[in-house]
Amino acid sequence: MRFISRPTPAAPLCLDGYTVFMPSLSIGNVGQLTADILVASLDMRLVGSLDTDLVVPVVGADPYHAPAASAAAAAAVAATASASATPDAPTLDDVTGMASALDVYVADEARVAVIQQRAPLIKGKRAIFATRLVGWLSKAQATALVWLHSADAALRLEAEIDDPIQLRYQASEPFGVASGAALAALTDAGVSQLTRDPEVLPLDAVPTIDPATVRDEVTPSRSGLHGLSARVYDAAVATELPVLVVQAFAAEGDNIRDALNMASLLHQAFNFPLTTSQWTVPPSWALLFGGHMTDPTLFM
Repeated sequence: MRFISRPTPAAPLCLDGYTVFMPSLSIGNVGQLTADILVASLDMRLVGSLDTDLVVPVVGADPYHAPAASAAAAAAVAATASASATPDAPTLDDVTGMASALDVYVADEARVAVIQQRAPLIKGKRAIFATRLVGWLSKAQATALVWLHSADAALRLEAEIDDPIQLRYQASEPFGVASGAALAALTDAGVSQLTRDPEVLPLDAVPTIDPATVRDEVTPSRSGLHGLSARVYDAAVATELPVLVVQAFAAEGDNIRDALNMASLLHQAFNFPLTTSQWTVPPSWALLFGGHMTDPTLFM
């Protein structure tokens, strides 16, 4: 994994003193939407991209800059957090830049960086991706990693369904030492830590299953995480990179409200220096679920 500075070649990126936020590609894309909110609200600048053969290559239009009409339409979608708005779509003439599979944005005043991931991993490459990602962050001297994750709301336990706060967190010991105030803010907001699922039986109790073949899929990890999130967390712990995982329970559909809730929680924990009292959303949100491409008459 290597960093390619944009728009022009520059010195290797140094993230000393920066907290890095990165989404997982999980249900409802809550983490990616939250990353969009942070980039737009903190007016973050693109500094480069991460080049790797472990992620499906993708290229697209700049999601954060477009004419005022498209930006206003996107804001209307976020303000209602529903499918009621029908904004005009940006056109090819609106494009002012490009986006790739792994773009890196920074806000120098806030000492915050965002790695926005827009494409899935190559199958079977989660472990090596986690190792290389954490290795690059350590080389760039990042202060901490905040991993933005979402989990299937249909798999919640009874107590989790009844909990008014549909967010969870898991922090490594080094993160607690370095950012105790952030963890205190999460606790004050009523956010609980991730826990193991007590309803999952030990695999040894199922004689027809070879535990060695499915353990990663059906056995909760020690951190309560699964998949790529567990691997990133474990890789960060192994290298002593402070790491915090913030998880939202979500379902597929209109996940704007979930992302706004997660962004608000992060603001409480990290106290971002926002210039307005409301979140800013990118103009590309005009194309989100419930946007102009859905003709309401189809459902009448």
